[in-house]
Amino acid sequence: MHVVGAALVRQWLILSLLPRPPQRIDAATIESRLRERGYAIHRRTIQRDLVELASVFPIIADERSKPYGWRWSDAGHLRFPIPLHPEAMHEPARISIELRVKASVAAEIADLLHLERSPAKSGTLCVIAGSVDDTLRTRRILLAYGADLEVLAPRPLRDEVRACALRIAEQHAR
Repeated sequence: MHVVGAALVRQWLILSLLPRPPQRIDAATIESRLRERGYAIHRRTIQRDLVELASVFPIIADERSKPYGWRWSDAGHLRFPIPLHPEAMHEPARISIELRVKASVAAEIADLLHLERSPAKSGTLCVIAGSVDDTLRTRRILLAYGADLEVLAPRPLRDEVRACALRIAEQHAR
């Protein structure tokens, strides 16, 4: 995987591990959970990633005691918001979605999106499909799983997720 791509996937995974308030998670726990998913990353790299991500995403560190605990902010806003479809601004529309995912994370993604899983193909990939709310939460989940997930349908959502991931990669490459 390209170096920028690997860093992007790692950072998306870090974001997916951050809890909502009042819970918090320290860098050592993040390091352990990344290792469980096959990412051998040094704790200091994770700490640098968290500081960098905090400049873009609404995450904060509880610095009252060490180790610092990281979490999503109560009332933060993205500096570079993930766009929503106009009809999803008020009451979310339902869309039919089809995803190709790594079998190792299929259950986790299916649970998060409330989707059905099909049998694994060749032991490594499977397809999950169903109807989901067209919301920011759905997009965050799709983006958080980066290299472990491919949006197959609908095509506009596939294009939107790809474009957003490319914008974020460009931002981090600067």
